[in-house]
Amino acid sequence: MFSLLACHILADFYITVENDVAKAMELYENNCKELNVYDSCLALGNIFLTSKSKEPVRVPYFVEAW
Repeated sequence: MFSLLACHILADFYITVENDVAKAMELYENNCKELNVYDSCLALGNIFLTSKSKEPVRVPYFVEAW
């Protein structure tokens, strides 16, 4: 059985253990947009908010998490 939470945890692994923000962002974005994992929407929004990304803040990720 496929676990949506496993995809989110994998992205958490990339950002915390591997320190690969780009790969984590890719997974979080896919989880948020395609799989509707709202924890990933929030995590992606937090990355933009805390400036771990070189891209500007995208508010819609926070909106999707609510």
